[in-house]
Amino acid sequence: MKDGIRIENLSFYYGERRVLDRVAAAFPARAVSAVVGPSGQGKSTLLLAVNRIWEEIPGARAEGSVRIRLAGGELEVNDPGIDLPAMRRRVGLVFQAPNPLPMSIFRNLAFPLKVAGIRNKTEVASRVEKALKQAFLWDEVAGRLAEDARKLSGGQQQRLCIARALVLEPEILLLDEPTSSLDAAAAGIIEELISGLGKRLTLLLVSHSEDQVARLADKVFRLENGRLAATA
Repeated sequence: MKDGIRIENLSFYYGERRVLDRVAAAFPARAVSAVVGPSGQGKSTLLLAVNRIWEEIPGARAEGSVRIRLAGGELEVNDPGIDLPAMRRRVGLVFQAPNPLPMSIFRNLAFPLKVAGIRNKTEVASRVEKALKQAFLWDEVAGRLAEDARKLSGGQQQRLCIARALVLEPEILLLDEPTSSLDAAAAGIIEELISGLGKRLTLLLVSHSEDQVARLADKVFRLENGRLAATA
């Protein structure tokens, strides 16, 4: 199995505080890899390093290599000349807390397409429907696309955020504790979604739930004291 993400000698700092210490890992392509470990050890930071969104955080800096495998070949995320917006469209990130935009359900998914330069109305509508179906949400919202997305339930909002990442057709998807704020029924739907996505995307999941990781992950890593290691 080829690596979808390969990290070598990665250290990460918030100001003078080192959170990741010379991390090295290979996450397989088209599979679900999970990172577990105590709170406050840098698991979310590791995800930020994979699509370089940490640059928006004052005082943050990274050293080392993060290479991702995309359809066109390998890409060094920390290359100073990289086209960051284009790369981030191919490396989706879904945060722990659902964060629907203050607009309609439809526009939540159409907006990133507009930013990416996709404006054909037929294509936009088709891709919005496809992403909502992939996120198991279409049947619940098909007749409500003009409603404010913030009126959805917590589980629906999280699936909407996953659909918003999927609408750009990423090759890598990063998920930061996607079920931590959900009840068991809503979490079960998200887990089913993750299981299916892992068959065609490189998926990196951060989770506190050992049971969830056992159900979903093809490969498990533990992050503690700044170091990352594959578990048995």
